[in-house]
Amino acid sequence: MEMACVGDPETRGLRELLRYRAFLVGLQRAVKSRIHALLDRLGVRPPMPTLFSRKGLEWLAGLELPEPYGEGLRGLLRLLSALRQEIEAVAGRVREVAKSDEQALLLTTVPGWATMLLCWCWPR
Repeated sequence: MEMACVGDPETRGLRELLRYRAFLVGLQRAVKSRIHALLDRLGVRPPMPTLFSRKGLEWLAGLELPEPYGEGLRGLLRLLSALRQEIEAVAGRVREVAKSDEQALLLTTVPGWATMLLCWCWPR
């Protein structure tokens, strides 16, 4: 039977941090889907193509929906805000660790894909 590759404690910690970020991104995706479903259920069409941009979020925050839908939307928006803050905090910690690793620095040079590549390819 082959031995599994078990990293040192630092590598295992970094992998756990990246798994945590992936988990948070999945939650964020679920919250966004729930908001879309709520609007679809009520037949509400956003006036902009990007619902989760700054303008889209302002529109959502000002949207008056009948209860209990309004309460649900407000709760989902609070949850989305908290998730975005936590994702950014975790991404900041990953960037700090990545600064001291040549392979990670190389991965971060790909525009628009830096975080995704770090999660997929680093650490080994």
